[in-house]
This record gives sequence, C-alpha cells and structure tokens, in this order.
Amino acid sequence: MPFDPVKTDMALCSGHPGVGGHAGGLTQGLRAVEGQGRTSPLATVVALLYQGGMSDARLEQFKQMAAEFPDSPMAHFSLGKAYLERRQYAEAVKSLEAAVRLDASYAAALVSLGDAHVGAGQEAQAREVLGRARELALAQGHPGLAEEIDERLSELS
Repeated sequence: MPFDPVKTDMALCSGHPGVGGHAGGLTQGLRAVEGQGRTSPLATVVALLYQGGMSDARLEQFKQMAAEFPDSPMAHFSLGKAYLERRQYAEAVKSLEAAVRLDASYAAALVSLGDAHVGAGQEAQAREVLGRARELALAQGHPGLAEEIDERLSELS
C-alpha cells in the first residue's frame, strides 16, 4: 500500500481531543490548544490542508499563524504541509524543520519533513529523517505508521 499522508496525519492525530469538532479559525484553534479552551486545531488544519488545492489566501493564513505563534510546532507543521502541497519543497523543509526543532517527538512533522526532502531531491536527508520518524512511531505505539515509513524508505534509491 502506498504512503498516504492524509491517513498518516489522521492516525497520528486521533488521540487529540476535539479532532473533527473544531469549527473555528486557525488562530482560535491554536489558542485553544495553548490552554484557553479545550478544542484542538488539528481538525481545522487537516481540513484546510486537504480540501482542494492550496490557495494563496490559505497559504497566507498559515504564514500568519506561524508568525503569530512562533513557538507552536503545530503552526510550523501546518505551514510546512501547505508548502509541501504546493510543491515548494525548500520552504516546506524550513517550516517542518522548525516544527521538529520545537517538538522532536512530533512524528507527523518528521514524516512530512522526510517527504519534503524527497521532493527537494535530498534523499540522504530524507532517509535520516524518515529513519528517526520510524523509530519515534514505534516508540509511540504506531506500528502501522512505521510500516508506511518502511515502504517510503524502500522507494528511495
């Protein structure tokens, strides 16, 4: 089965409260995660990332979110995923590296960072990052994700 980033993101996020139930904006969602509410912005982010193409306006929303919440791994992850969808791999790498720097245990960010390195033609970096993501997936009890990462690694030359 080919690597499915949507399935992977949803699987990694399934343990978060409020997945599928947040109807507010990105900024409001991040504030909720930071203790000002109870709902995760994850459903909003995933919905924005995977509905149709990435419009310039949506990309600007993600840029604003990362600027407003520079210490939020979720903000940088969301921006990185937006760049990844637009095939702007160098920008995706920068944003996803920021997410991983802020939270080294963020498996979804590591997998996406690996994808960004693949897109940028940086296979050595992709192997290293995906290897870390695999170890983390196993440590966090996500054997299915580890298998998907194995498939991804086997596709690299």
